[in-house]
Amino acid sequence: MKMIDIDSTRDEVLAAVTENAFELFNAHPEIQADREILFTALAQNGYILHSLPEDLKNDEEIVLAAVKQQGLALQYASEDLRKNERVVLAALAQNGMALKFVLEPLRSKIEIVLAAVSQNGYALQYVPEFQDNKYVVTTAVAQQGDALPFASEDLQKDEYLVELAQFGAFPVLNLLLPLKEKLRNEKNPDLIPAMTTMITSIEKAMVTCGKECAEFEFYPEKLESAREKFISSFNSAIDGANSVLEQQTGWRKIVDDCANRIIDFFKSATKDLFSKREASPQEAELPKTEASKSRFSFFANPSPVKEEVERLQQTFTPPAEPPKA
Repeated sequence: MKMIDIDSTRDEVLAAVTENAFELFNAHPEIQADREILFTALAQNGYILHSLPEDLKNDEEIVLAAVKQQGLALQYASEDLRKNERVVLAALAQNGMALKFVLEPLRSKIEIVLAAVSQNGYALQYVPEFQDNKYVVTTAVAQQGDALPFASEDLQKDEYLVELAQFGAFPVLNLLLPLKEKLRNEKNPDLIPAMTTMITSIEKAMVTCGKECAEFEFYPEKLESAREKFISSFNSAIDGANSVLEQQTGWRKIVDDCANRIIDFFKSATKDLFSKREASPQEAELPKTEASKSRFSFFANPSPVKEEVERLQQTFTPPAEPPKA
């Protein structure tokens, strides 16, 4: 590739910055100001924002391009854009640790903090005011088990959080984030207790089951225990919330979607466990429903949830051992 200098053509610079964004600064000033070339360079390396003129650091589209490629480039944006929700959320989606560079009032908004810790649990260290918020800490620890030391002293001793941290990162719990966000914005006091109980029960069931499935290689019998606990807690959570939520149309789609995704995850997880065992005729006959995506409705009457859970139970049941010769 030809080295870029002040005499390089626009096309030469455009080609160069696709491979090395910093070649931009060797070009003629007029070419450096070309927005197509700027965006091409930013798509290659967002850190070049550091060396751009101050007016461009206050250009929302320029900064947005930078942080989409490298979230930590947010530190080089203007103060105004470090308080811009669109820019900040884009940065956090790429790297949750960019929370360090978010300015108030966004830094105090729980949805901003959740966006950060769900991408990188270590971002919890940058928001002391949320380190005693179990909702936030659980999200952080689910993403990164080692984030627990950044929680408050009380939450560091919380039995559930300790178990979650010891199990390690369990990003599948992020499947519950849409439900948690919906709950956070819920204004109806009659719904909040039921939803809180349902989400907490499902979350604990997922962690317990996941932990025991992780030990399946060494303790195959634990799969049975995992199955029993998960089925019981999952079914109880749904049954307990159904009477309160069945008339709440605003909740239906989000609850259905989360429930289906959770069911599908555990189907896939147990299928993977079975596939790791030595092949046997019995293992080849996993339930046919395993191949299909769950699409039951939480609110159907009669509810198909129990039938779907029974199918999941079949998936959790280990195949019979082949007869000894």
